[in-house]
Amino acid sequence: MRYPSTVTPGDTTSSAYYVPTYAHARLHREISRCEACGFQFVTDRVPGADLARAYEDMADPAYLLEAAAYRAAARHVLSRLEPFRAPGARLLEIGCGAGFTLELAHERGWDVRGIELSRWMVERARERVPGDRVRQGGYDSDLFRGEPFDVAVAVDVIEHVEDVGHFVRDIASRLRPGGAAYFVTPDAGSLPARMLGERWWYLQVPHLSYFSRPTMRRLLERSGFRDARASAYPRFITGGLVRNRLSHLPPGPRRVASFVCAPLLASPLTFRLDLGDQLEVLSRRA
Repeated sequence: MRYPSTVTPGDTTSSAYYVPTYAHARLHREISRCEACGFQFVTDRVPGADLARAYEDMADPAYLLEAAAYRAAARHVLSRLEPFRAPGARLLEIGCGAGFTLELAHERGWDVRGIELSRWMVERARERVPGDRVRQGGYDSDLFRGEPFDVAVAVDVIEHVEDVGHFVRDIASRLRPGGAAYFVTPDAGSLPARMLGERWWYLQVPHLSYFSRPTMRRLLERSGFRDARASAYPRFITGGLVRNRLSHLPPGPRRVASFVCAPLLASPLTFRLDLGDQLEVLSRRA
């Protein structure tokens, strides 16, 4: 079976096997893997126009309850980008959400811009970032086009995109030569993903693609980037988020995990959790 080269980051001239994601069977019934490169992607997708409308109309007040965790994550992201910060350095975040990373980056001296599909999220981000620096639209829109950036950030975005090859090439086109791109996405090659199988919590309806370190590096190399450095991305969590994740486990393991995590579940603090099932990749435009 042959899959479109614009979607698959490696050779696609081979058959695929299918893994049912029964927890979300109403919308997605199968995930395919290219046997040539290992890239995994949803084959029976919701139409892209329907997904785009859903993102545009999305409002999530509960998102703001995790503000402390998002700010901790923003500090981690910006620590990775510190070598590229200089007076006047320009940072673009695609899928900027409620603007927590842009807010902190602006405070640290970055000249920031943000693109976000959700109108509700754009309104929240504009409360944090001064001026007309956050705009509503998709990555492939004309927003901030022709304004070369030093750094582009896409955290938990690429797995939602229909055409990942086009997405990465578009980011490359927005960067100065030698500019850096920073991606975060679930790691389908991680130990938790392999152990949990169909119950892995990142098997979610909005996710269209699943990357491992090799497939992410290959996609970047084929899309105008070099020197891709991949490492585990930590999660910054609150008790509420842990309760949500534990709900995906079978009853037995859930009871054990709830007992072990009881102090965390009751705490108002933000914690760093290194499960190794999230991937961060920093690469330079060739």
